[in-house]
Formats: sequence, C-alpha cells, structure tokens
Amino acid sequence: MSQSTLQRKNWDVRDALIILAGVLLSREGVGLLARSINPGANRAGVFFAEITVAALVLFLLHFYFIEHRYMGTGRLEYRSEKWLWYVQIGIMTGGLCFGLLTAGYGLVLRTVGFGVAPLFSELIMTADQPLERVLLGISLVGLFPVVVETIFRGFLHEALKKEMGATGALLTGAVLFGLLLAEPLLIPAYVLGSMALGFVYELTGSLYTSMVALGVWQGLILGWIWILGV
Repeated sequence: MSQSTLQRKNWDVRDALIILAGVLLSREGVGLLARSINPGANRAGVFFAEITVAALVLFLLHFYFIEHRYMGTGRLEYRSEKWLWYVQIGIMTGGLCFGLLTAGYGLVLRTVGFGVAPLFSELIMTADQPLERVLLGISLVGLFPVVVETIFRGFLHEALKKEMGATGALLTGAVLFGLLLAEPLLIPAYVLGSMALGFVYELTGSLYTSMVALGVWQGLILGWIWILGV
C-alpha cells in the first residue's frame, strides 16, 4: 500500500471542520425554521428534531467524504472486540466527569457566587411531561453523544493528530469543544471533560468508549435535575 493511501486513512483538518460546520448549521437551521413556523413549539420536540437532522447530515457528509473524497480509504474507529471493557471505561469516565466537572465544579462556582447551571439545564428543567422527557432522553443520552463524539473524536481528533500528534490534538480539540458547547464560566469544565473523552478514545481506540462516557455524563445530569431539582 502506498504512503499516500496510508496517510489518507486519517482525515484532513479542513474536511473535519467542514463536517463540523455542516452539522452545526443544519441544527441551527432546523431550530430557526421550527421557531419561525411555531414560536411556541415544544422545546424538547424542537431539540429532538435538531439533533436528529444533525445526525442525518453527519451521516450524509461521512458517506460523501468516504466514498468520493477518500475513495473508501477513510475510516472511523468503531472497534467493538472488547466492548465490555469499552462500556466499563465509558461508564467510569462519564461518572467522573459528572462528579468532578458538573457537580463539583458547579458547587465551587456557587460557593464563590456564580449561579451557573449545567449544559442544557434550562431545556431539561422545562420538560415536565413524559413525552418531553422521553424525547430529551433519546436526544441527550443517545443521539447527542453519537453526533458529538463522531465529529470531535472520529473526525477532528484524528485530523489534528496527523498534524500535531496525539497530545496536541487532545488539547486543541478540547479547547474547541469547550468554546462551542459551553458558556464562558463552564468552558474550563468542558475543556477538561473533552480531554477525558479524548483520553479514553486514545486508550481504547474506539469511539464507543467516548460515546458511552458522554452519554452517561448527560444521563446523570438529566437525573440530577429531574430527581433532585438542582
């Protein structure tokens, strides 16, 4: 196999950013369309539609780049031969992220006088009907981790790693993750969380691990807010 073919198994940074932009724009477009048609639309339903369309766009872009730009040589690391280990690592990582970076960091912020709530907390608190909670559960625990980890670990991390090595990719991707997903006071927590997700992805070599970790993290936030009313 030629050297150029070997190198093309990793994604280019430009292509990874195109995929990220396409998914973000599609999600925003669905949200704007839904709110323009019905300003009082159910927020959980709109969010579910946004994430579902984002997942579809991600799939289409993934297919396009693999089949047309990389001619079948592009690949994502969906290893499953040690799936039980991947799940265990993911559960522990998600639990640690919640305990340290959501509950712990949130307590520190409240102690010093900043009342900052976790990501999506306002959306979660407004979902008081069973169907709304089901839709949010599917969105935040299922679809959101798949979309986010496929982009940030599957595409972006691998593209950055080709340019600057694993450590540089871990740090750069984590900063971008925090800047895109969190409000200013929460950026440090989500940067550290992204580093943890990137670390377990590198450790296991499988996207399933980081997907499970992010899903557990989001699931614990859901339970924390709905059960304890935090």
